[in-house]
Amino acid sequence: MPLYLCRWPNGDVSVLMARNKTDAIIQLDEFDNADYAEISRLSEFLVDFRLDDEGLLELAGLGEGTEDTIMGTAFPDLEATLTSEELLALKPESPPYRKRLREAVEWERKRLWEAQRQKKVRKPRTEMGKRLQKSTAASTALVDRWVEEMADNILDETDEEGPPN
Repeated sequence: MPLYLCRWPNGDVSVLMARNKTDAIIQLDEFDNADYAEISRLSEFLVDFRLDDEGLLELAGLGEGTEDTIMGTAFPDLEATLTSEELLALKPESPPYRKRLREAVEWERKRLWEAQRQKKVRKPRTEMGKRLQKSTAASTALVDRWVEEMADNILDETDEEGPPN
């Protein structure tokens, strides 16, 4: 099953396994509506977790290729800043370096906000789906699935022979 990277408009990222992009959007609805997020497939993924003293998992690290892929895909402008001649010429502990890095991070957090407003998102296929989306703010893929499941349940409950009228 493919791995997907979701780059949320606020700059956060999520990684998940899904059969396809539509299923990824449906799963991501657990966190938020992913209709306005950038979703792309990951070719590699290596993550290391450690068990902390309270019995909780914490991120220990990412594989080199994984970090490069995520940075290049989700944060291309930040990646360009980090590898720029300007930043490489500065010492990481210097105030100009930290200032430029903070600016680049802030830019990445806001970079998709305008694109989010302009992105054309498919509307639900049915009026029921449109009403559900309006009341729940769920993704189009999820409300379409809900409507399909409700319709299947209604049809399964009818014992009549032949097509319903």
